[in-house]
Amino acid sequence: MKPLWLLPLLAAGCRDLAPREARSPVAAPAPAPSSIPAAAPVPELYGAGLFSTGAWDFFVAFSPDQRRALFGRADAAFERYELYETRRTADGRWSAPARPPFAAAWSNADPHWSPDGRTVYFISNRPDPGQTTPRPIHEIFAASLQADGEWGEARRLPPPVNDGATDRWSPAVAASGNLYFGADLPGTRGGSDLWVSRLAGGAYQPPENLGDAINTGAHEVEPWIAPDESYLIFSALRRSDGAGGYDLFVSRRTPAGFRAAEPLRAINTAASEWNHSVSPDGRWLYFTSTRPLAGPLGERFDHPRDDRTVAGIGNGKGDMYRVPMEKIMTTSTSHHRSVAIAPGGAYSLGYEVTRPERTLYISGQIPTAPDGTVPDTFEAQCRQVWANIDAVLASAGMDRRDLVKVTTFLSDRKYREESSRIRRELLGEHRPALTVIIADIYDPAWLLEIEAIAAR
Repeated sequence: MKPLWLLPLLAAGCRDLAPREARSPVAAPAPAPSSIPAAAPVPELYGAGLFSTGAWDFFVAFSPDQRRALFGRADAAFERYELYETRRTADGRWSAPARPPFAAAWSNADPHWSPDGRTVYFISNRPDPGQTTPRPIHEIFAASLQADGEWGEARRLPPPVNDGATDRWSPAVAASGNLYFGADLPGTRGGSDLWVSRLAGGAYQPPENLGDAINTGAHEVEPWIAPDESYLIFSALRRSDGAGGYDLFVSRRTPAGFRAAEPLRAINTAASEWNHSVSPDGRWLYFTSTRPLAGPLGERFDHPRDDRTVAGIGNGKGDMYRVPMEKIMTTSTSHHRSVAIAPGGAYSLGYEVTRPERTLYISGQIPTAPDGTVPDTFEAQCRQVWANIDAVLASAGMDRRDLVKVTTFLSDRKYREESSRIRRELLGEHRPALTVIIADIYDPAWLLEIEAIAAR
């Protein structure tokens, strides 16, 4: 779902955005079809006549058995949002959409099923019981299936998930119960950031910012979390590494936390791509796009057929697309692996990188601080060199986990153990290939120099 930031964007072009403007799907002109790289997997239009109609169609979420689907539709002004449900019939077709009982009134959007298929989390501006005026914000609600398989009443999630003061977007729940969402809360990096409220002892904990690997000074808005929390796909507006308006990004979780997010370049265009979900079987990524229609309508989902339900597809409002997850995860993220670990586990004998999108060659880094000073001790110099490597990596949108080869030049053999200890401390479980050379260093004051190669 997108808030009322949409309308200012329609007229504002590329001006700077206030926080609530950061969810507009129409932030830039749509690209010509030729702007999509030929090698990239081509997303296919999905659900013509049902999920894609030429209206403001956005977000489709399937139940774990994929026999129910919830999706969103907005009015022409993108000011009010409705949720619809459709169910597979005995003949395998989808039923005519209808608003589920928990979303029969008010503005509702961003449905996410719990992995067990019993509960849907969504956002709504509905008032408290007994009140008649809608909230000025959208907060997180949940509705669960009853014993008869029908929906129960919606319930507002209590603090600290909601605070009664700020919008929440796209509540995605993991199998652990941890709840991920977008919000502009104290501690944000810029506009909206992504947060997680962890479920502990049956109670949600205060929201935690997902940190610099995910959030930037732009607007990160809509998360979709894998059930096991192994990866996160999210939408963001006008990030420096994006392609246009809203773009999709992916981050994989490692033992050290989420990796720095990467754009899904096979999907992103100068239009907007957002409001996404992954099918319960992990095969498909579904998303909304404002791109023009550049291919066939595909399978028709309108029964009986009514051409009026497809006449407006590609008109610049949201249409639903899908692309195989296998293609996305392969082309968006290079794969690193240690071929063999050296005795003692300090480094890899070989390090394989498959299909990197970018390779960074880092010149030999010396132990000079930004103010031009050189520390006196080897440990201080070594840590300064690694800090300088970190700065170069960060300038390329990378981090230490992207290192695939490290070459260390030491001025004396006596520094070998200390250099190894610091490297292992800083790299943790990451084991790039390694070469250590004892050599005269350019400046006698420098006790070491390190050059490196990184890939992503």
